[in-house]
Amino acid sequence: MPFAPIQKLVFNQSYEGVWRIAQFSLSSDRNGNPMARLELADAFDRLPAVFFSINENNLSQKELFIPSGFAKVAFRYEEDARYGPQAKVISMQGVTLSEAGDLTQLIPALPDRRENLNALYQCGRLIQSSGLRSLVLYVLERYQSVLIDLPAAKSMHHDVLGGWVFHTLRMARLGYSLCRVYPEVNQDLLISGILLHDLGKLQEFSRDPTGMVIDYSVSGVLLSHLVIGLLMLEEILKEMKAKNLPVPSENERLALFHMIESHHGKPEYGSPITPRFREAMILHFLDQIDAKIWMFDQVQGNLDPGKLSEKTVFGLDGRVWRPE
Repeated sequence: MPFAPIQKLVFNQSYEGVWRIAQFSLSSDRNGNPMARLELADAFDRLPAVFFSINENNLSQKELFIPSGFAKVAFRYEEDARYGPQAKVISMQGVTLSEAGDLTQLIPALPDRRENLNALYQCGRLIQSSGLRSLVLYVLERYQSVLIDLPAAKSMHHDVLGGWVFHTLRMARLGYSLCRVYPEVNQDLLISGILLHDLGKLQEFSRDPTGMVIDYSVSGVLLSHLVIGLLMLEEILKEMKAKNLPVPSENERLALFHMIESHHGKPEYGSPITPRFREAMILHFLDQIDAKIWMFDQVQGNLDPGKLSEKTVFGLDGRVWRPE
């Protein structure tokens, strides 16, 4: 059976093929029988699924897709009165990466990833402060092989290959535009903060062989990417000093550290302190703007004009509507 994208599935039809298993958790039904809840994923969408009456005949090689991987799945696509569209799984068999087939259909990835990274380099080269420019370019050069494909999140926003660079680049472009309206803003500081604000995500995630995020690392859970980013910067600055490279002034260093630790805005969102100067405040809101635009785009792209999403969208604080 040819591959069928999630967006083109037809209710009350049966399908069989290889899917990326984005989530999988075993539990029991009301009668105590083994069951599982999971998500089937392709490059463009995810589909909730349930799997009842699990046994050794209809579930095999699950170690190949837990915590993340691929499986050959047979299911029926149905509209559930309580949970909405979902797959009722009949059987699952884990497959290896080489057996998964065309990964471009299964792994969400942004195009032009190399061009986006090159554009990020150009943003760094435009920084006038020698210390800030040196730091930004050192970071981009050192980590470019990882950054080019790094997702920006496990879920929520820019959770695709190349998402980190794309999110950072769009924020930088917003920052340049804002500086034209508000020339009093320190452009060097703002752009440097934007380019480095998510540095800690390099160590916050655990990723599968395809590059997708499957979980948070131990340090990601215990410290978050805000703290990890500060620790990484301290080590990077020591390296740069040992190599006699230009580094930011003490004032610039303090400003950058504050921008990183405060970019989530307030303690309940993960920042130990609120933004305490203009450029830090701008960074926080640019981060919010780009993240939420991405989230709105993902939901509105699946809605017909004039329609509301069926459920409240996590992170957007309500149901989403697509204008005519």
